Amino acid sequence: MNRTAYSASSPIRSNQTILMRLGAVILALALCVGAVPRSAFAEGPGISSAADEQVAGTATLTIVYGLGMDGSPTIVVNKTYGFADGATVDDLFAAAKAAGDIKDYTFSGGYLSSVTTSGGATAANEADYSLYWASYKNEAYASGTDAQGSEKLVDAVSYQFAWASSPTATAPADWQPLVDDATESSQVAGGSVSTGDAATLTIVGGIDYDGEPIVVANKTYRFADGATVDDLFAAAKAAGDIEDYEFEDTGYGPSLVAVTAKGGSEVHNASNGSLYWAAYKDCRYAGGVEGQKNEALVNEVTYQFAWSSYPTAVAPSDWAAIVAAAGEGSGVATGSGSGDEAYFPIDLDSASYGRLFGSIAASFAGTADPWEALDLAAIGNGSAVDREGLIAEARAALASLDRTNIQKAILALTALGIDASTIADADGTSLVDALGSTPMATESINGKLFALLAYRAAARGASADATLSSAASTASGVEETLLEEVLASQKPDGGFAYSGSSADADVTAMAIAALAPYRGDARIESALESALAALRGLQREDGGFPMTVAGGYEDRSNVNSTAMAVIALAAVGIDPASSWVVESGATPMSALLSFADSSQAGFLYGGSANEMATEQGFRAMAAYQGLKNTGAAYNVYLQAVDGVAGLPGAADGEGSVADGGSGGLAQTGDPTSAASAAALSLCALAGAALALRKRSRPARPSGVR
Repeated sequence: MNRTAYSASSPIRSNQTILMRLGAVILALALCVGAVPRSAFAEGPGISSAADEQVAGTATLTIVYGLGMDGSPTIVVNKTYGFADGATVDDLFAAAKAAGDIKDYTFSGGYLSSVTTSGGATAANEADYSLYWASYKNEAYASGTDAQGSEKLVDAVSYQFAWASSPTATAPADWQPLVDDATESSQVAGGSVSTGDAATLTIVGGIDYDGEPIVVANKTYRFADGATVDDLFAAAKAAGDIEDYEFEDTGYGPSLVAVTAKGGSEVHNASNGSLYWAAYKDCRYAGGVEGQKNEALVNEVTYQFAWSSYPTAVAPSDWAAIVAAAGEGSGVATGSGSGDEAYFPIDLDSASYGRLFGSIAASFAGTADPWEALDLAAIGNGSAVDREGLIAEARAALASLDRTNIQKAILALTALGIDASTIADADGTSLVDALGSTPMATESINGKLFALLAYRAAARGASADATLSSAASTASGVEETLLEEVLASQKPDGGFAYSGSSADADVTAMAIAALAPYRGDARIESALESALAALRGLQREDGGFPMTVAGGYEDRSNVNSTAMAVIALAAVGIDPASSWVVESGATPMSALLSFADSSQAGFLYGGSANEMATEQGFRAMAAYQGLKNTGAAYNVYLQAVDGVAGLPGAADGEGSVADGGSGGLAQTGDPTSAASAAALSLCALAGAALALRKRSRPARPSGVR
């Protein structure tokens, strides 16, 4: 993300007086058209010499472009720069660029996305983040907004950026334990008659987040006379241990270039050689023709293949030693000096709200992404989803190592009316079966939470008689176990978190949405009451919710955490636009919409357009619309299949309610008309926006952006 700065000559600032005088008029008009806030920013990092700026402190910038063949870090930059008051991480990079230490850089969505070295070589994040720039602060992995472009620099703090991979593309440190665990296959390599000799094939698709090898295949096969490494792979394919493979002459002989794991997930060498399959023989790096396609198999020899990267896309094991050797950089990093002073919320009227809703919905057309598919189904536009592509993604999830891919696939399919239990791999293992038999899917707290939602969705999608709500006493054995584990993980303050002893806004909100379908059980009611109290306690002055960072919470809210909170509130029947109003007059919904971009095309994270923020923000908008349109608690994960969360009266493709009727809001039980209820809801948002404006201008608290 480029650093957010504020120009004193901005048109926004020059119109301050006019806007204040029009405040009363706008509030009156809101009774007819409604208004909600969004954020407007001006950008522009600056650099000047030490002679021009007073140095407020120093910060160290270290950039490492992977590890060399000998395991030593490839250092791009390792300098300490002075900085002026208000300077950011973005400015630190700008100082390095001005000094000639790097040629260029970019931030996207708040995170470093590319670096061009002083020699002109560029390393940019891959779209799927298989290769990316990882951020560290004071030698620890960065969390929250740490090391993002807009983070204000602090004296004596060091920032590190390492070329990394996901999963970590490197071989296991020790092959032997894996080889020792190999099991024997009945398949014969190279023919039908075995000589009695055997060879072991071990394929590892990288290293997971816990540092454990991702084992694709690990079997010992008997082989026929004259069998080759190619025959060994063919035996693995015939046995169903892998789905496919490919050897290709890369200039050094026919080497392994692709493996398709059981379940359909293909991993193929990158065209530039940055990611590739490395060969090993008897647990050492292969040389010459070893491990190549036509090498003849030898009895009791083991062959290993590891997903790898060049340069090795792994952070250094010892940042401290590198930082200690940092040199002194020239120039001073500086901001514009206006800081937060020029921030003023701008009204987003009901027409703009509709454009935001419709623009995002239209941008999802033709998608095969599970979350985007669920969103489109929720607003009645499920026909715009690439169903075949989504089913293919779902099958790939069976072989995926992501912790929530199976859950997302189940939720998306059932939202489109597809029975997830009918989607299976070549062995007949369905998505629902895999959810209960894949440890990684439910080892984390968010995995458990989305597994509960997936089981409820699958049950509803598979049976016309299944009800949306179910007491824990009637849940399946797996669900009951998951419920017990989730309840046992509740923190002393009533919230939930990935780690630590205090509530995390994102996880607590996820837990509320996941537990809501099980209401009626006293344990669940108690847990929900405590979780809601914990979430309310994390609400910020702008009405939104913050990310958890090391040692506490961010001062500011962010769109992703706020979106999760809006979804949670809708799931338990709390209106996020009129409830949970803070002193400033803001609500969770007004806070969410304050992150909309100026063109009403998506949501911003850290001041920059961000696809994940846009999807999660839209998911929250759909949850809110579902609540308003039905007049009751609305769980977007389970009720998306109903297609009732579109904008009332919107045209097809712009968030319409696909019911064949007028698209009006459902009655909520009081005599107020649906249209009036919608207007009043938008008025509440408008009032919150004006209250925020009136409050924030005189005080301009540093913690609110």
